[in-house]
Amino acid sequence: MKASHNPNQTKGIETLLRLLEILRSENGCPWDKAQNYKSLAPLFLEEAYELEDILRSTSYEHLEEELGDILLHVVFIAQIAKEKKHFDFESVTQKLAQKIIRRHPHVFSKQDTKNKIHSEDVERNWESIKKTKENKTLFEGIPKALPALKKAQKIQTSVSRLGLDWQDHKEPKATLKETFNALTVALEDEKPETIKEKLGDMFFNLVDSARQLNLDAEEILQQNNEKMKHHFKSVIKKENKH
Repeated sequence: MKASHNPNQTKGIETLLRLLEILRSENGCPWDKAQNYKSLAPLFLEEAYELEDILRSTSYEHLEEELGDILLHVVFIAQIAKEKKHFDFESVTQKLAQKIIRRHPHVFSKQDTKNKIHSEDVERNWESIKKTKENKTLFEGIPKALPALKKAQKIQTSVSRLGLDWQDHKEPKATLKETFNALTVALEDEKPETIKEKLGDMFFNLVDSARQLNLDAEEILQQNNEKMKHHFKSVIKKENKH
């Protein structure tokens, strides 16, 4: 099926590209001209978290605006890359299109697609294609800036795909108990470095337990944070009444 094309979408992108070009020009904005890859990194991450907040919420009033902020940073970085002769926005979109086609052979190739394909099959194919076509090492695709809980779950999932996973559903429970006991001993011995290490083991194993239950550890803790915020607000409110 041929995708429909909206000329206004192309015009919007062209306008955005031109605006960033002007902002970075000699007579442009001093702040925009001063930015570089490194300075934009934390700003982009902040925008990504703001978008994540909305995607996790039940209110999408500002979703369009936040998507625009993300796109602005993509265009901004591409403009800097163009100035440095690294690449430009057009090459970014071309490579992205090629990657989408490469990772969806069940949609874009002429292979037999009579048999129904499930999302799990797509995910397995995706990982296989990433390894063979893009020559990625086991953990290379895991961003360093990823939140620790999410990164732990990504590591565990990557290892699991190699067959290095629990064979018995009782094993994770036993490991949690063992890790908790080791942490208890470390706390009693009052050795800071050992406590730090055992806490790390505990966090990692808790994340793994969530993964085993097909739950997102980051989402669980975020929900619990919100629950505790409401709890403490109510406690403070009660205390203020007395």
